[in-house]
Amino acid sequence: MYYLIIYLLYSLTWILTYSPQEKVNIYPAAGNPECLECHADLMSGEYIHPVAEAECTLCHESTGKDHPQAGVAGFSLTGDYPGICYQCHDDKNGKENVHTPVQDGYCSTCHSPHSSSN
Repeated sequence: MYYLIIYLLYSLTWILTYSPQEKVNIYPAAGNPECLECHADLMSGEYIHPVAEAECTLCHESTGKDHPQAGVAGFSLTGDYPGICYQCHDDKNGKENVHTPVQDGYCSTCHSPHSSSN
């Protein structure tokens, strides 16, 4: 019985103190003060993209690495660019007059995906 108690105490101590090497820290939506502490500049444009205002995880996903940490990408896009944009937006190529950057798939040349002045 004595060994069982020691074993259980040891196991409980290990479980409570174990910390994986790569921590996952997923911050909530962009409107959350935790995100805006570092990323407020992304939301400073005149026109704020509704998706960016709603929830970062619609376009970004955790890489499983601790965030924020210098030189470490804590998040990545959920899809390839510009395909990720077309999940919500029409590709605009069916229109009669298409702005050249949009036609070429480079919308972010003029428009930030977070907020923009145009």
